[in-house]
Amino acid sequence: MNSHSSPPPLPGQPGPAALSVRFLSTYNRLDNYLRNDLQADIRVSHGDLLRRKAMKSTDFQKRLTELQRFAELRNSIVHWEGWGETNSAIAEPHPAIVERYEKMVDRVLAPLRADQIWTPRQRLFTATLADQALAVIRHMRKNVYTHVPILDGKKLLGIFSESTLLAFLADHACPIVEESTTLHEFAPFLTIDARRGEQFDFIKPTALVSDVVELFQTHLQKQQRLGAVLVTTAGVPTGELLGLITAWDIAGSDPESSPAWF
Repeated sequence: MNSHSSPPPLPGQPGPAALSVRFLSTYNRLDNYLRNDLQADIRVSHGDLLRRKAMKSTDFQKRLTELQRFAELRNSIVHWEGWGETNSAIAEPHPAIVERYEKMVDRVLAPLRADQIWTPRQRLFTATLADQALAVIRHMRKNVYTHVPILDGKKLLGIFSESTLLAFLADHACPIVEESTTLHEFAPFLTIDARRGEQFDFIKPTALVSDVVELFQTHLQKQQRLGAVLVTTAGVPTGELLGLITAWDIAGSDPESSPAWF
């Protein structure tokens, strides 16, 4: 081996050529998708495709700069005269770069849906108006639950949280919560529109995670606290509750797309 030769890959690691092939394959997947999605012919450059898509999608706009850099790396590989003869690249992408590009393109081609990150109703701790308030509060404290949907069957009546308790205490001069006290006593403070300290939004199960991120960002810009996003059959308060999404559900779900907004 001469001094200019590349060291052999470690066991289990792809060789340089394999990395280049994977990188170019990922580029072609994205390019084909964009041409079909934007109905653009071969005369439109990849860079123009990226910019056009970014104008149509806020989520894609967040990825634009990095995708443009990946495109520049692709050009460095294929526009070298030696590539067509030997398929050896003048620039070999690092394994971590190839993996990041692949994951990013995967997200573009198959965006995360709300039902892929939500907590479904069947796994939520829920309560009814007939349940004892102290039992619910103790369960929340023990399990660090912040929001408890109050249901009538599968229909959402409201949300019980710390804000509910504070509103109840503030509205009663001498509040008494006994073992026998049920959530009926808190009913006026459980409805979504009665909550002053935090907001709740409703979405359909077909919504994308990027749509949910935008909801949290919009409320943050308005200096409002979005307690949770509730997924219902029709995306409205009167629909059947299907699941719940909080800021913690989104955190880390798509790091290439989601900035530090919470």
